[in-house]
Amino acid sequence: NLSRTATSDQFFSMWGLLFASLISSYSGTDLHNHQARFSPDSPSYVGCYYSDVVENHREYYTIETPLPWNESVAFCNHRLVKYMALKEDESATHFKFAFCGNSIPQDSRKADSSLCHPCQDNKTNNCGGFGTLSVYQLREETPLQLFMASDKGIEIYSSEEESITSVQYGESTYAVDYLYSQDTVFAATYNTILRTEYNNFFLKFNTLKKVYYHYGKIHDLSVDWKDKEIYWLPLEKYYTSASCYKYDLGFTHREWLHLPSGHVQLRLDPFVRKIFAIKEDALVSYSLETEYYMVFENL
Repeated sequence: NLSRTATSDQFFSMWGLLFASLISSYSGTDLHNHQARFSPDSPSYVGCYYSDVVENHREYYTIETPLPWNESVAFCNHRLVKYMALKEDESATHFKFAFCGNSIPQDSRKADSSLCHPCQDNKTNNCGGFGTLSVYQLREETPLQLFMASDKGIEIYSSEEESITSVQYGESTYAVDYLYSQDTVFAATYNTILRTEYNNFFLKFNTLKKVYYHYGKIHDLSVDWKDKEIYWLPLEKYYTSASCYKYDLGFTHREWLHLPSGHVQLRLDPFVRKIFAIKEDALVSYSLETEYYMVFENL
């Protein structure tokens, strides 16, 4: 392993570049500047687009199960995104496939409005057609959503609704992270890792379930939502051979990361493939690709 110490100026410069790269990875070009106010429960129709609006891009959420109109709207609203695109299921026209995202890619192609047909279960709205999608705008901005560990399970805060919902467990959780691509939350109690998935039909998260038990305290966990893996820190009093574990989401395959001891908090950046942690009041980073270890001082 390589080790290096960086100054605070170097750290903030690097973090600024990292932040900029993350923003550019998520952001897209918004082709529409609507002046009207939007209602998440009553989407505003943007237009008819060829289906390559989603086929050639990966920055969207979808679900393999076709849904009726109301559930399609609810599905994208749960994701707190700006746009919803619908394409009817050719085998069951009362259902459609929903795609949810925060931007309309710049190279998207608009189609003639006649190529997007009225929804079978809601004739006042369009639901795409053969090779086309009907695109709607749900809101002007993407609201903030926070997942928080609590003394009774998990709490979820939405800035749009200005409310907190709970996923009860009956035991304190100490860490929580969100797997975006699968709409799944992982949390850790003193010695157990829990998991819950969002139920698109009941419009809420399912009951928290135990997926892994550890003989000792779990300090923190972080989910790699790009490679579908989970990292967590054990209490090193009992496990001195490894200071960080990596598991697949089924908890069938384990790897040890031999970092220097003493880390108490953990976060992973899936894009730059680095772990960030706190060690003795200092921020450290560890590259998963090169095993390059860096300590940031004077923060």
